[in-house]
Amino acid sequence: MNNYFETNIRASVKHVPDASVYRVHYDLDTQTCTHKTNSESDISDNYIVVDKEFYNSIDFCGNYRVVDKKLEKLVIEFQVQNKKLIQTNTGVFNTTKNNMIFVIDDHPYLNESDSWGYS
Repeated sequence: MNNYFETNIRASVKHVPDASVYRVHYDLDTQTCTHKTNSESDISDNYIVVDKEFYNSIDFCGNYRVVDKKLEKLVIEFQVQNKKLIQTNTGVFNTTKNNMIFVIDDHPYLNESDSWGYS
C-alpha cells in the first residue's frame, strides 16, 4: 500500500500556453481598422491575423485600412501654411473672449473677442 506522505513522487503538471493570435479588426463598409486584440472577441468577425511584430507596431488602428486582405498604413497628406509672428508696437490686438488667446488669422474672427489698441 502506497502512502502519499511517505513517497517523494509527486504529480507534475505542465502548463503549455496557447499560441497567441494577433487580430486586427476592421469595418466592412469603410475597410478601416477599428481595434486590435490578441484574445477571442465577439465584437466582430472581420479581422486579419498578423504577426506579433506588426501587431506591436500599430500605434493607432484608425491609421490603417484593409486592401486586398492586407493591412496598409494610410498616408495623410496635408499642406501646412506657416505664419511668422512679428513683434510690433502699434496696432489693434484681438483675443478670444476671456481666454487671452490671440487671434492672428487674416480672416475676421466672428465670435466674441476682446480687443485693445497699442500705440
